[in-house]
Amino acid sequence: SSDVCSSDLSVRARKRIEGLIQKQVYRVDRPATDPPDEILARIDSWEAGIPAEAASPTSWNIPCVSRDYFIMRGLEARLYLLRPLTASPIADRRNVALLAKFAAEACETQCV
Repeated sequence: SSDVCSSDLSVRARKRIEGLIQKQVYRVDRPATDPPDEILARIDSWEAGIPAEAASPTSWNIPCVSRDYFIMRGLEARLYLLRPLTASPIADRRNVALLAKFAAEACETQCV
């Protein structure tokens, strides 16, 4: 169905973002120092493109198609991006605040 196709395309786009995070942030040859703004904007853009079908009452009938599923995956990508950038005692306070914000949002999303 089109719901599953839209879902699959969105999952693939998120996987590309996660691959970018892996390449830019989780490098073993040098620690990441670039601000996360560009990748956070890509995640925001991906989230804005969540298929409309994800909000339909029947989305729960198809695995991995509900809006909460997509929102949770976006939050997980943000946490994946920010965790290594906040591991240092001298981490940018903005990144630490963003990590805390997204972690709280993930908890709220899971509890709904």
